[in-house]
Amino acid sequence: LMNKSSLSSSVGEVLNIAVIGKPISGGFSLHLPLNDIDDAIAKGHIKFANNELNLAAPEMLFSNLYGELFFENDVVTVPELRANWRGMPITFHVDAKNQADHYLTKLNFDGLWAKELWRLEIPEPLQKYIDGKANWQAELELVIPHQGEFRYQLDLSANLSQNTFNLPYPYNKPKQQAANLVVDITGNESSSNIQANLDENLSFYGDLDHKITSFSRAHLLLGHEKMMLPLEGFHITTMLDEADVNDWQPFISDILAALPKDSMNADSGTKDKPLFGEP
Repeated sequence: LMNKSSLSSSVGEVLNIAVIGKPISGGFSLHLPLNDIDDAIAKGHIKFANNELNLAAPEMLFSNLYGELFFENDVVTVPELRANWRGMPITFHVDAKNQADHYLTKLNFDGLWAKELWRLEIPEPLQKYIDGKANWQAELELVIPHQGEFRYQLDLSANLSQNTFNLPYPYNKPKQQAANLVVDITGNESSSNIQANLDENLSFYGDLDHKITSFSRAHLLLGHEKMMLPLEGFHITTMLDEADVNDWQPFISDILAALPKDSMNADSGTKDKPLFGEP
């Protein structure tokens, strides 16, 4: 309906990037003044009950989607949606409307994940180094130009005061000690740029190639130092005044053991690159 209407370049384009799976229900009304069709109003609502949402940018698949969406012409609002991402619960709300030269969609996410769930997303050799719930919030802005390639920005923050870090000094942290993670991601159809900071002691920068789902270059910085753009590959730089080899060597070995190896793609017969190469 949207793609065959005058909303095809606005709401219709969003529906090509945010694809809904499984049947939906709802209502639709059309107010069409015969003396001025420019004042036409198409509005309605959609109920989600155990649906799926496949988001193209950043690539995320949500399941068990529950909530209600309201639209009036190009304006879309969602007061609250509940869903699971990789088995973990998320709540979010959506505001979207047409702008002068693009269609803008804003999504605000909230997550409070039990450690039994989110630790499964971390390679087994590294799970022992962090403990506690994951409490985070994020805002995603998806910009779809009326002409040209879409782009997005994702800002995420997490209060880690309730987490324990069993890391080598100075990255060890007991529960109740303040710690804040800030992640900024910008991207388009072909690539994403990721920057993350854990307070002032740890920083990460990476360029993610969507075609091969691998970082073309990445840099992890330990300590206080101005981050320089890395060459190709995964680089780690430390600017610590001192480090205990007995603490760091097992941790480094676990990082190397956690990195995925090249795997064979059954469809193409070529090797798939891991997300990170060896540092």
